[in-house]
Amino acid sequence: MQTLTDLFGAVATMARHSGEGGLLIIEPWDFPEDANGEPWTTTVRSDDRAVALLETTTLKRDKWLQETHYLTWSRDRGIEHLAETATLGAFTKAEHEAAFAQAGLDVEFDPEGLRGRGLFIGTRRS
Repeated sequence: MQTLTDLFGAVATMARHSGEGGLLIIEPWDFPEDANGEPWTTTVRSDDRAVALLETTTLKRDKWLQETHYLTWSRDRGIEHLAETATLGAFTKAEHEAAFAQAGLDVEFDPEGLRGRGLFIGTRRS
């Protein structure tokens, strides 16, 4: 999703699938005000393969520009490098809440969430 129209449409579509009292839970991407430019890294390894990930996400006006690089290693293929880029909308907390409200959901925000990004918890109104 790159625009507010995309965000509002996605939330409305998901909300239509919840019955009365049903829940819609969304983990947001980072909020624009939280932009810090720091890279994110992680690695995983087993006996016969390993993956290292390095990702940067840069705020450019109302969009996040994400660049991700993977180094993979396996016994069969050795080391390989893969890269991808993505553009995502940079939506504020208030814009997320407005999308829930327009879709007919009461919304609460859990600032911690599952991984520190928070969770929007929408409940279908009676």
